[in-house]
Amino acid sequence: MDLEVYRDVLERENRRNTCDMQWTDGGQSPLNPATLGVLIEDTDDGVIITDILEGSAAQKTGLRRGDVILKINKRYVFTSGGLLKTLHPFNPGDKIKITCLREGKAIKRKAILQKRIE
Repeated sequence: MDLEVYRDVLERENRRNTCDMQWTDGGQSPLNPATLGVLIEDTDDGVIITDILEGSAAQKTGLRRGDVILKINKRYVFTSGGLLKTLHPFNPGDKIKITCLREGKAIKRKAILQKRIE
Protein backbone atom coordinates (compact mmCIF):
# COMPACT_ATOMS: atom_id res chain seq x y z
CA MET A 1 0.00 0.00 0.00
CA ASP A 2 1.54 3.33 -0.95
CA LEU A 3 1.19 6.48 1.14
CA GLU A 4 -1.60 7.94 -0.99
CA VAL A 5 -3.71 4.79 -0.61
CA TYR A 6 -2.96 4.80 3.14
CA ARG A 7 -4.20 8.39 3.38
CA ASP A 8 -7.39 7.50 1.48
CA VAL A 9 -8.10 4.59 3.84
CA LEU A 10 -7.29 6.76 6.86
CA GLU A 11 -9.70 9.43 5.66
CA ARG A 12 -12.49 6.83 5.32
CA GLU A 13 -11.71 5.48 8.79
CA ASN A 14 -11.76 8.99 10.25
CA ARG A 15 -15.16 9.63 8.66
CA ARG A 16 -16.47 6.38 10.15
CA ASN A 17 -14.86 7.19 13.53
CA THR A 18 -14.00 3.54 14.14
CA CYS A 19 -11.59 3.78 17.07
CA ASP A 20 -11.97 0.52 19.00
CA MET A 21 -12.54 1.95 22.47
CA GLN A 22 -12.47 -1.41 24.25
CA TRP A 23 -8.70 -1.35 23.81
CA THR A 24 -8.24 2.16 25.13
CA ASP A 25 -10.61 2.47 28.10
CA GLY A 26 -8.41 0.46 30.47
CA GLY A 27 -11.32 -1.43 31.98
CA GLN A 28 -12.64 -4.00 29.55
CA SER A 29 -9.48 -5.61 28.22
CA PRO A 30 -6.31 -6.58 30.07
CA LEU A 31 -3.29 -4.46 29.25
CA ASN A 32 -0.69 -6.06 27.08
CA PRO A 33 2.41 -6.90 29.13
CA ALA A 34 4.60 -5.67 26.23
CA THR A 35 5.08 -2.03 25.31
CA LEU A 36 6.75 0.09 22.67
CA GLY A 37 7.03 3.00 25.12
CA VAL A 38 5.24 5.77 23.24
CA LEU A 39 2.42 8.15 23.97
CA ILE A 40 0.15 8.42 20.96
CA GLU A 41 -2.74 10.47 19.67
CA ASP A 42 -5.23 10.02 16.86
CA THR A 43 -4.97 12.80 14.27
CA ASP A 44 -6.29 13.38 10.78
CA ASP A 45 -2.92 12.09 9.55
CA GLY A 46 -3.05 8.87 11.60
CA VAL A 47 -1.54 7.72 14.89
CA ILE A 48 1.11 10.26 15.85
CA ILE A 49 3.77 9.78 18.50
CA THR A 50 3.43 12.64 21.00
CA ASP A 51 6.11 11.49 23.44
CA ILE A 52 8.64 8.70 23.91
CA LEU A 53 9.52 7.19 27.26
CA GLU A 54 13.16 7.35 28.32
CA GLY A 55 14.94 4.03 27.67
CA SER A 56 11.96 2.56 25.82
CA ALA A 57 11.99 0.29 22.79
CA ALA A 58 10.82 3.25 20.69
CA GLN A 59 13.72 5.42 21.84
CA LYS A 60 16.24 2.63 21.26
CA THR A 61 15.00 2.10 17.70
CA GLY A 62 15.15 5.80 16.82
CA LEU A 63 11.48 6.74 16.71
CA ARG A 64 10.77 10.44 17.28
CA ARG A 65 7.98 12.71 18.44
CA GLY A 66 5.88 13.57 15.42
CA ASP A 67 6.40 10.24 13.63
CA VAL A 68 3.13 8.81 12.32
CA ILE A 69 2.88 5.05 12.84
CA LEU A 70 1.71 3.46 9.60
CA LYS A 71 2.33 -0.23 10.10
CA ILE A 72 3.37 -2.87 12.64
CA ASN A 73 4.90 -5.83 10.84
CA LYS A 74 2.56 -6.22 7.84
CA ARG A 75 -0.55 -4.78 9.49
CA TYR A 76 -1.57 -1.18 8.77
CA VAL A 77 -2.63 0.98 11.71
CA PHE A 78 -5.20 3.75 11.39
CA THR A 79 -6.21 4.56 15.00
CA SER A 80 -4.70 4.39 18.48
CA GLY A 81 -7.15 1.60 19.30
CA GLY A 82 -6.00 -0.25 16.20
CA LEU A 83 -2.38 0.12 17.28
CA LEU A 84 -3.11 -1.26 20.73
CA LYS A 85 -5.09 -4.12 19.22
CA THR A 86 -2.24 -4.90 16.82
CA LEU A 87 0.31 -4.99 19.65
CA HIS A 88 -1.91 -7.01 22.00
CA PRO A 89 -0.73 -10.52 20.97
CA PHE A 90 2.94 -9.65 21.47
CA ASN A 91 5.04 -10.31 24.58
CA PRO A 92 8.07 -8.57 26.08
CA GLY A 93 11.13 -9.53 24.06
CA ASP A 94 9.19 -10.00 20.80
CA LYS A 95 10.68 -8.30 17.75
CA ILE A 96 8.48 -6.15 15.54
CA LYS A 97 8.93 -4.08 12.39
CA ILE A 98 7.55 -0.55 12.48
CA THR A 99 6.86 1.64 9.46
CA CYS A 100 6.41 5.35 10.21
CA LEU A 101 5.93 8.52 8.24
CA ARG A 102 8.56 11.15 9.04
CA GLU A 103 8.69 14.45 7.18
CA GLY A 104 6.73 12.95 4.29
CA LYS A 105 8.90 9.85 3.91
CA ALA A 106 8.26 6.29 5.03
CA ILE A 107 10.91 4.96 7.41
CA LYS A 108 11.30 1.41 8.70
CA ARG A 109 12.63 0.38 12.07
CA LYS A 110 12.93 -2.83 14.10
CA ALA A 111 12.16 -2.85 17.82
CA ILE A 112 12.24 -5.32 20.67
CA LEU A 113 9.18 -4.82 22.86
CA GLN A 114 9.77 -4.28 26.55
CA LYS A 115 7.84 -5.25 29.66
CA ARG A 116 5.17 -2.75 30.68
CA ILE A 117 5.94 -1.08 33.99
CA GLU A 118 2.83 -0.75 36.14
